[in-house]
Amino acid sequence: MADPCGLASSGRAGPGPLELCFGDMSDSVANDSPAAHVARAYVAALNAGNRDAIVGLFDDDAEWLGQLAAPHRGREALAELYEKLLGHVSGASDLRIGGQVTEGDASIIVIERRDRATGAWKVVALDHLELNEQGQISRISIYGPPRIE
Repeated sequence: MADPCGLASSGRAGPGPLELCFGDMSDSVANDSPAAHVARAYVAALNAGNRDAIVGLFDDDAEWLGQLAAPHRGREALAELYEKLLGHVSGASDLRIGGQVTEGDASIIVIERRDRATGAWKVVALDHLELNEQGQISRISIYGPPRIE
């Protein structure tokens, strides 16, 4: 497994209480909480362009808040939203989790996209996922690129 925090070379057992690790954390198993698993599944479904897998992570009355579109509530509305959002992506996306903070039933992830021309990773969004008791996303707040109309 990659060592995004450089802990192996530093001799430290783990990050300090106020540190956040950055680097490719898409396959990280450092945090096995349900919220961390859902966050990784969400990014994997985005990369696959799989609307049904994305929407399946949400509860029936989930709320979506973001800069790309007006607020949406419920799986049917989310299915329509992700159909539109995925339609603007040509081919599979190349996204990864570049940083993650998870506590209890919430996870904040830094989403990075690889520039296809240069191969460099660039932060494109910060997503805050909140889960219900069943482990489904009940609310997602996306802070990212400005709305395109």
